[in-house]
Amino acid sequence: MKNRKPYLKAVLITILMLLFPIISGIIVTLANFQGLSVILIQTVAFVIAFLIGTWLANKQANGLRGVGLRGLTVENHRTYLWFFPLLIIEIMPYFLGIEEDLSIIHAVIYLLFALTVGFAEELYFRGLVINVLKDKRTAAIIIVSSLLFSVGHFFNLLSGKNLISTVMQVIFALLFGIVTALITLATQSFLVPVVWHTIHNFGAMITVSNDGKNSAIFGGIQGLILIVYALYLWHKKPDQLKIIL
Repeated sequence: MKNRKPYLKAVLITILMLLFPIISGIIVTLANFQGLSVILIQTVAFVIAFLIGTWLANKQANGLRGVGLRGLTVENHRTYLWFFPLLIIEIMPYFLGIEEDLSIIHAVIYLLFALTVGFAEELYFRGLVINVLKDKRTAAIIIVSSLLFSVGHFFNLLSGKNLISTVMQVIFALLFGIVTALITLATQSFLVPVVWHTIHNFGAMITVSNDGKNSAIFGGIQGLILIVYALYLWHKKPDQLKIIL
């Protein structure tokens, strides 16, 4: 049966996903939570988001596997070099240094938070959204899912982020969304995006925060790598990339 109103469904899925960080933010503000308590509240919110997303996946495509949470079969281990640009992007922030007051407890909680965000957001945007758009053209799937993912990052303004930093995050999120959508379509799995998303968020939390010149330069280089990588993936076409993985 033909999927009716896929774009509306994609928007509604996005709104549902955004409710969890918004509600957790309201709770944190009203209860005046500080420090690690904030991260823990947000982690719980994303766990709930994932559980509800799992329920939707069961309704939509008979489970998580049906919307793309499946392993990869790689015949040649050199195939993993295909993801080398992602490694370069995620190594760069470490050149700014690791947070001096980072403790093991902080690192564990940050990793747990990064994992829950990675699984939840990829389930919604590269799983559920792409699945409801599966009958559309490849370009439409990539553009719509990426735009919906990036727009949500404007809510960072509510957490006190400045406009320039937020716009940079939105642009990065758009490019990130395009590449992860291409990878998902190519591999028929959003497992690699989950791993990348987790590594990216964890790295952002444990490395030195820098909103100055270095941050802008690094962000520009990362963005350029993503653009080139996205063009490469698009040139290969998803159907051809399925042969690789």
